This record gives sequence, structure tokens and C-alpha cells, in this order.
Amino acid sequence: MAVGLSALQILLEEGGRKDWFSSAFIVEAAIVAAVGLAAFVIIELGRTQPFINLRLLGRYNFGLASLMQFTFGAAVFGVVFLVPNYFADAQGYNARQIGLTMIPYGAVQLVMSFATPPLMRRIGVRLAIALGFVIMAAGCLMNIHLDADAARNVIVPSLVVRGIGQSLIVVALGVMAVQGLEKAEMGSASGVFSMVRNVGGAIGIAIAGQFVVDREKLHAVHIGEAVTPYALATRDRMVDLVRLLAQHPVDRATALYSSATAPLRQRALALLDQDVHRQALLMSYSDAFLIAGLAMLACAGASLLLRGKR
Repeated sequence: MAVGLSALQILLEEGGRKDWFSSAFIVEAAIVAAVGLAAFVIIELGRTQPFINLRLLGRYNFGLASLMQFTFGAAVFGVVFLVPNYFADAQGYNARQIGLTMIPYGAVQLVMSFATPPLMRRIGVRLAIALGFVIMAAGCLMNIHLDADAARNVIVPSLVVRGIGQSLIVVALGVMAVQGLEKAEMGSASGVFSMVRNVGGAIGIAIAGQFVVDREKLHAVHIGEAVTPYALATRDRMVDLVRLLAQHPVDRATALYSSATAPLRQRALALLDQDVHRQALLMSYSDAFLIAGLAMLACAGASLLLRGKR
């Protein structure tokens, strides 16, 4: 299992940089991952007393809850990976600023750890799970229209919202998953459930990083197609940048055509290129939050299919 999962994570993290299966290294990692994970499943299913009882995944409630746990782990770990990177790449925050910004995310989970059990008793476990996933989805979807100014005023409130949803899900989903299991199966079930979340998290982090890189390239190409020397908006922006760099009034013709402003135009083009890539990066992060939000909404719907008391 350890070998297979390690190879799978390497495959996901390095695949994009090495052009996927055109690289012999990636092909070898895929083979090791497939063989390792297949051997793990065969060995565990063939043992009378398995180290990890995979047969529990065949139970309706536990299997469905584990699938939701996997998706939840991928989304949560992926988003937790993306947020600090967003602050560093898009906002230029240092490590201290990022740490301070993430404090509300942990603080609200601490508060919710006390509030979740009585809330579950009041509204029921199934509804608490659905509510948690809806809140998580809302927290992700709050970030689908990021711009250059979206920092504390947008990201921090969404962190608080996701922290509330995450606390509800972690407790309530674990309770619902083990309903109907024998007491002797609880230990193994807990191990499987934790493993599923961790595997989902590892895959989510790898996919999230590669997703942002790929989407940034795609958006940069699309934006670049519109930012041409003949586009009116581009020429207007060039004039504004040349005037800003010149630090004195410059007429439009001089800004665009005069040899005297040629060095300023080169600097303006460099700034314009930075703007294009910055906007592409913001759009790629927005796309990632959208995917995470939709995944959480799907889990909210699936939670209504869970069986058990309330």
C-alpha cells in the first residue's frame, strides 16, 4: 500500500511537468502504483484477519460514507494547499502574513468542535452532514470570482465558512459511517476511514497543484488572443502605462509611435504581460474553487442517501 500510494502521488505531482506518459519515469511510476495497489487489495481481501478490512467498504452506509470521505479529503486538502499558494503567488504575502491570515480557519474549527455535538442531537446526523457539505460548498464558491484585490476581504470570510462546514462533516460523517457495524469492527473501520481521507487528501493536493498550472496556461493563451497591438483596449492600456512610467503628460500619438518613448513602451509591454499572467493565475484559482464547490454539493446530495437514524 505504501509503495503503491507513494508511486501514485509521484505520478500525479510530476506528470504535468514531465508531459505525462511520454516520460519513461511516469510510465514506471504508473506501473508501480498499479501493481502495488492491486497487490495490497488482493492480499487484504485474501486474509482472514486483514490488517485493513477492505470488506467493510461493501457495507452500504460505510461504503457511501467512505466515498464521500475520499471526496471531502481531496477537496479540503486541495483547498488548504491552494489558499497559502494563492496568498504567496497572487498577493505577494510572506510566510508570517499567510500564517496570520489562516488563524480564523483554525479558530472557528476549535469553536465548532464544542458546538457540533449538541447541534447533531438537535437536527440529526444526516442533516448535519448535508448542512456541512452545503456550507463547505458555499465557502468554496465564494472564491470563484477572484480578482487582484481579493485577499482578506474575500478569502478570510470564505475560510471561516469552510471551517464551520468542515467541523460538521468530520464529526457527523464519522458517526454515520459506523452505524450498523459490530463493536469488533469499529477499530478496523476507523483505520479504513482515516486511510480513505488521507489518500483522498494526497490525491487532492497533487491534482490541485497541477490543475492550477494547466488552467493558468490555458487562460493565458485565451487572454493573449484578445490582447493584441491592434485591440483598442490594449492600446489604451499601453498609453496609460507609458504615461505612468514617463511621470509627465504624454499625448497618445507620442506614447504609441514616438521613438523617444520606445524604451517606455518596452517596459509597458512587460507590465502588460505580467497583468495577463496575473489574471490567468487568478482565473485558474477561481476554477479550482469552483470544482471543489461542485464536489461538495455532490456530496451534500449523496448524504441524503445514507441510511440510519435521522
